[in-house]
Amino acid sequence: MKVLLIQPPFNKAMFGIGHLEPLGFEIIAASIKPRHGVVFLDMPIDHYLNATLEKVRPDVVGITALTVQASTAKQVAQEVKKYDPKIFIVVGGHHASMIPEDFNIPEINAIILNHGYICFPALLENLENGSDLRKVPGLALTGGSGLYFSPQQQIRTIEDMPLPDRSIALKYRKRYHIFNEGPYALISSAIGCPYHCTFCACWKITNARYYVRTPESVVDELAIVDETRIMFADDNTFQDVKRALKIYDLIKARCIRKKYIVYARSDTIAKHPEVIEAWGEIGLDKIVIGFEVISDDDLKKFNKQNTLENNEKTIAILKKNGVLNIAHFLIRQDFNIKDFDELRRYVDKHDIWMPIFPVLTPLPGTDLWTEEKHRLLTDT
Repeated sequence: MKVLLIQPPFNKAMFGIGHLEPLGFEIIAASIKPRHGVVFLDMPIDHYLNATLEKVRPDVVGITALTVQASTAKQVAQEVKKYDPKIFIVVGGHHASMIPEDFNIPEINAIILNHGYICFPALLENLENGSDLRKVPGLALTGGSGLYFSPQQQIRTIEDMPLPDRSIALKYRKRYHIFNEGPYALISSAIGCPYHCTFCACWKITNARYYVRTPESVVDELAIVDETRIMFADDNTFQDVKRALKIYDLIKARCIRKKYIVYARSDTIAKHPEVIEAWGEIGLDKIVIGFEVISDDDLKKFNKQNTLENNEKTIAILKKNGVLNIAHFLIRQDFNIKDFDELRRYVDKHDIWMPIFPVLTPLPGTDLWTEEKHRLLTDT
């Protein structure tokens, strides 16, 4: 079958600090090639949807969407169906997994819940054979009477996850960047998070379990990626400290010279500064950390399971090792001038390299969403 995978345009109200490669689609492509032909269209870069449809004439179109792209993903589906109503359209991604009901529209045929590299090959096989799609695990089938949920997938390991087929995005690769640097490649070495922060839904994708690839497989992939700048797409790359140090040993032994950005928690770094010391040797350039707030009481309110002391120890450890600190601080809707002044003084006092100030948002699937959704106005 001919498959067209589409990254929808950004929402016009969206503000970002970069645009990164479609790692999820690259992994899906690896799971279905060479049996099926795959073409990728990155619409934030390449706007020629109709021309691509005319050229590819796909049997299946897959669309992914973060919450901020939910509306544009549906617009793309409508345009595809307008071009050819016979095309089977499937939507996946974080928002679709959390709130599949948002995509129950006539133009969309099915929704993939969670792990596309498992579900997508089975979906294509059943479409080819004309088999019952209700037997494909991990799907939600759309319909006027509501969604039909097939038996759900139970992930046990990610060791069977194929290496991404980066060739599908080859013509866009030089455009993938973050913080005005690039090109960047993404690597997924782990999935999930064992913590239960109220503003985050990442842990719900895996029921708070943390799945990892072996250090050897991670370093083998690093060795064949062309880009010299790498961002780990994990929720917490250093969660397993012993594994993180093993990856360091292998990178050093193989003389792989690249620059890295990772996500990590401050409690891990405060308790294990040796991880930062080691990774600083092999190219850890920047680290993204959710400090979130500047008081222990507020950390407890968000169920962060962390302390202000850990945050401040981490700031010192990063400075000592020359690792740039990209620190996130949440801006609550009830912030007043005093709150902003206190936060500004805290950031200045600790000389944080790049503070980022996201507005606290009840994103679909989070506990915060469950608590606040009755008060929200949404436009999806």
